[in-house]
Amino acid sequence: LMTNLIELEMVNTRIRKLPGRLNELKALNKITLLNNRPRGRIRLGKNSHVKSLVIGDDEHDFRPRSYRKFAALEALDLTRNNLTRFPALRGTRSLRRLTLAENQLTLQDLRKARPELEQLVLTSNKIERVPRVMGGFRNLKKLNMNSNQITSLTPEIGRLGKLEELSLYKNKLSVIPGKIYDLGSLRVIDLYYNQLDQLDTAIRKWSKLEILYAANNRLFTLPDNLGALKNLRELYLQHNRLSSLPESVA
Repeated sequence: LMTNLIELEMVNTRIRKLPGRLNELKALNKITLLNNRPRGRIRLGKNSHVKSLVIGDDEHDFRPRSYRKFAALEALDLTRNNLTRFPALRGTRSLRRLTLAENQLTLQDLRKARPELEQLVLTSNKIERVPRVMGGFRNLKKLNMNSNQITSLTPEIGRLGKLEELSLYKNKLSVIPGKIYDLGSLRVIDLYYNQLDQLDTAIRKWSKLEILYAANNRLFTLPDNLGALKNLRELYLQHNRLSSLPESVA
């Protein structure tokens, strides 16, 4: 046995099952399976050590039906698997980071939140509306929804009291719901490439905000109380319709 093996990566394979004997590799922490072409769905043998699993470039969606046999799984990356539905994650109690980038998700099938998640990446999908159930991911610290077609956000996101980073780069937002300003733990928000024409004075509630990306929008004015953001270190406003800055910025 390769007892010191920490990471196992397999590319361009036809693997049908990740065997339970992998559990004998006590140091094995991460398994990556890319461009796999099995004859059926991948099966997972029982494993109590692997914390990170990456399955990608699966055009026909041969990913496992369940991940519960990987009892220690903390990070699951399913980028580029042609997913049209949010994956079933029953039994993955240790899961903290979920990446579902570059798929075909709309989130309209999402009925149940995953409150244990701390990081959720939904970049480059087909999301147009963010559903109410998203407010149930109450332990999220990072939510990335870049490069979608989002026109509306559920105000329920305002319930994500631990959220530190919210990325909405390259969407179609014309307004930020008032409840989003209730995210008092927010440190970074990315609003690049949307259709916003203003920011509300409630922006003062983002008291911990350090970075505000608001370039490439339609902003013609900024809130007079923008200067209340005492922790702000970086402010990006290029390619808008601004003719002046609030005096409070000084």
